[in-house]
Amino acid sequence: MSQLLRDLIKAATEFPLAFHRPHLYNEEDFYTLLGVTKPHFSFLSGFLVEMRNTPSRIVQKALAIFLLKLRHNMSQVV
Repeated sequence: MSQLLRDLIKAATEFPLAFHRPHLYNEEDFYTLLGVTKPHFSFLSGFLVEMRNTPSRIVQKALAIFLLKLRHNMSQVV
């Protein structure tokens, strides 16, 4: 399991996750990574009306990272 997470982190740094473009992922990828389906992800992102996109952050990507960390019990090391 830890090897899988290391591979995922490596892939994420080499090929950044693009959950703001849901057509790049199938339903299984969404559920495996985030624990939600595409329609549920869209529904959840609809609640983030106060968040705005910035040059360094897209709202859907921030939500995806949050869900990914929750699902896989990853800490936010600062």
